Amino acid sequence: MKQLLSTNDPENTRVLTENYPATNMKQAGFTVDELLALHYDLKQIALAGYTAVEFKRSYPAMKQLLGANVSENTRVLTENHTAEEMREAGFTVDELLALHYDLKQIALAGYTAVELKRSNIKVSPENHTAEEMREAGFTDDELHALGYDDNDTRSTPGMSR
Repeated sequence: MKQLLSTNDPENTRVLTENYPATNMKQAGFTVDELLALHYDLKQIALAGYTAVEFKRSYPAMKQLLGANVSENTRVLTENHTAEEMREAGFTVDELLALHYDLKQIALAGYTAVELKRSNIKVSPENHTAEEMREAGFTDDELHALGYDDNDTRSTPGMSR
């Protein structure tokens, strides 16, 4: 198989992807990296049942695919794997941002305020109100750690502290 595919002939990979669904390839022991190298699209791979951990192992290859910035590539991941699953698999805040998880999903995944502050996420009073941050699940202590002051974090009626 490797010899056949090493020719890098698009016809070989087309025949393979058309005749062998990603689910069959997964059952045969193919990794996410191998399917990406065979030009299976991310949607086919995600729907084959690979875990968040398996995607994390293949993140360098996925990153190249995601560089095309095709929203369907990232949408299939966000629909099939929660941000919490991705965090537990070892994805960083910045990696989830690249995969188009939103702030609320990232906050609810259990990342700490320190992890957010160290990331490329633009969490600040200039970008998000304290109310928006509380709706995303942040406490006043976490907001203080992100640079919000007492005026920003005064409890809003109906908002938790």
